[in-house]
Amino acid sequence: MGNICRSPAGEAVMRHIVESEGLADQIECDSAGTISYHTGEPPDHRMHAAAENRGVITGGQARQINQADYNDFDIILTMDEDNYQNVLNKAPGGDYSAEIKRFCDFVTESNAKEVLTPITAAQRDSILYWICWKTDAPVFSKISAGRSAN
Repeated sequence: MGNICRSPAGEAVMRHIVESEGLADQIECDSAGTISYHTGEPPDHRMHAAAENRGVITGGQARQINQADYNDFDIILTMDEDNYQNVLNKAPGGDYSAEIKRFCDFVTESNAKEVLTPITAAQRDSILYWICWKTDAPVFSKISAGRSAN
């Protein structure tokens, strides 16, 4: 919702994967919230610490999704159903090029439908390891396959 916890963690892990594959000049990663409540704030310090413990550095400032995002990015991933519906509702009228998907559409080792907001340190670590690492790799495969087809 506010772009300080789950989505910047997913962005940071994806950026880590993209950089380790040497594709940082070809694939852009960003995150945005569906509400403006935390605009301008850095990622949650607890999620930042959990990410850092796994060798991933979060950064940036929270921002709200905007109309340009729907054409500037190939894929927009949402962490839960509320955000999925919000992203669809905020989409510009007419055509846009971004594919809007749920993050958990790419989870292959679970029936999880949503990435829940982490409350405890264990939940933050679990989200970083299980959801982000297990999900960003298939997302990366989809994106990189699409780039090589172009």
